[in-house]
Amino acid sequence: MLGFPLFFDQPRNIDNLVNAGMAISLDLFSITKDTLLDAINEMISNETYLQNAKYASALFKDRPISPAKSVVYWTEYVIRHKGAQHLKSAAHSLKWYQYCLLDIYAFITFMNICILFALYRGIKLIIYIIMTKLYRY
Repeated sequence: MLGFPLFFDQPRNIDNLVNAGMAISLDLFSITKDTLLDAINEMISNETYLQNAKYASALFKDRPISPAKSVVYWTEYVIRHKGAQHLKSAAHSLKWYQYCLLDIYAFITFMNICILFALYRGIKLIIYIIMTKLYRY
């Protein structure tokens, strides 16, 4: 595979394929006719790319059931169990602020403010005690 990653997850995906020995990554904005031809010739002449692609294909196809049968099975499963509520995420029943963890963030923020306030008051008390002892002499 010749890859021209442009945006989002494409650079990572093509890097994974390059590391697996199944692709060559090219920069779309700096490609020339010679670099493209060199990459194509490398892909055609080097059998490693073909072998690695065949190996990955064999791994992908080694499944207990075919993708089509899997779709049929899970569709029928959901129909048999009337929506399969037991498979739905618990996030569906959360309120929006719980889903975004705003209640947790508010609690942590409140606790941090309480701790900082207690530290402030404690340091202020220590400074007061030190100052009163210094001025007493």
